[in-house]
Amino acid sequence: MLGELYSAALTAPAFNWICSPAVTELEIIVLDWLAKLLHLPPCYLSSNDGGGVIQGTASEAVVTVMVAARDRYLRESTAHLKGQKREDAVSQTRSKLVALGSTTATCAVDRFGEIAKVIEDHPAIWVHVDAAYAGAALVCEEYQHLTQDFAAFDSFDMNMSKWLLTSFDASCLFIKRRQDLIDALSVTPSYLRNRHSTNGDVTDYRDWQFGLSRRFRALKIWFVMRTYGVDGFQAHIRAHVRLGEQFHSLVASRSDLFQVVGVPAFGLTTIAVAPRHRSRDVCPTRQDSEEKLHLRKRRRIATSVNTLTETVYETIISRGEIYLTSTLVGSTYAIRVLCAHPKIEEKYVRKAFEILVETTEEVLDTHQGNRGLMCKR
Repeated sequence: MLGELYSAALTAPAFNWICSPAVTELEIIVLDWLAKLLHLPPCYLSSNDGGGVIQGTASEAVVTVMVAARDRYLRESTAHLKGQKREDAVSQTRSKLVALGSTTATCAVDRFGEIAKVIEDHPAIWVHVDAAYAGAALVCEEYQHLTQDFAAFDSFDMNMSKWLLTSFDASCLFIKRRQDLIDALSVTPSYLRNRHSTNGDVTDYRDWQFGLSRRFRALKIWFVMRTYGVDGFQAHIRAHVRLGEQFHSLVASRSDLFQVVGVPAFGLTTIAVAPRHRSRDVCPTRQDSEEKLHLRKRRRIATSVNTLTETVYETIISRGEIYLTSTLVGSTYAIRVLCAHPKIEEKYVRKAFEILVETTEEVLDTHQGNRGLMCKR
């Protein structure tokens, strides 16, 4: 809060180094600190060809690197062409260069080693690691093995504002080769020219983003890092991971009510309702063969799981005691329970589980009663 207060008071334009040297230099310093804290490869440091820049959100960071990736590929793939032929080739290819993947629903981790091997044969592919939430866990040694292949990738982003005790907005984007961003985004009108920028002696962050002006967001990151330190960050993350594991153990103790979807990770557990199986769940007819009856039952159970889980979720949200989020994992409707609030305590986790149990039993009892009425008809 103090960082935001001082930043607002200073109102520095910060679009290039010469008008706000301290703003630029502090951003370079704190992001190098963060890169080392997250155990990122040295190629992401400002002392090499890379560096970090603070963006507004992870989505903004993704769009930024997509533009840089597209520009780099088009520049390299059409370098042998000139004039109108080059323009035509760029125009025809530009809209075909985007591929996205996401594991936000379950906080799953991609197989970075396998992806790195693919890049060896296809170096033109730009790989961006979007670790907006879970990237904060890299401050802990037990997660730092995940970065061992990151030197093969082009960019990495995490949000300090999601899980690392910093107020919104503070999305930290790291680039392996900063020139890729500058080539794609740099625009230098006459009124912004100066000898420091022209000579390449300084960093102008306006060339690392879509906008021209920018806020002094590095100041609040400096305050947070100096306040908590490495030990404070690690204790914060580990406490939340432990609470997530406790919640998962509570869910596992009620396998009659819940099933876990995916693997619990980074304080997140994703669950679905396990319906009670009774013989009257599928009402047989004389014409039904045993195989057809079994197939009907399987389909009805799959549909029932999604319907019941969604009903539980909507009931909890409508009552307003706790807030959860929902998702689809494949074709399974699931509820996401995340233990990552700065003020969370074990008693709140247990209370959330009690609400889930009570609401689920209520919904299941209503559902089974309705199923019985349908069969009697």
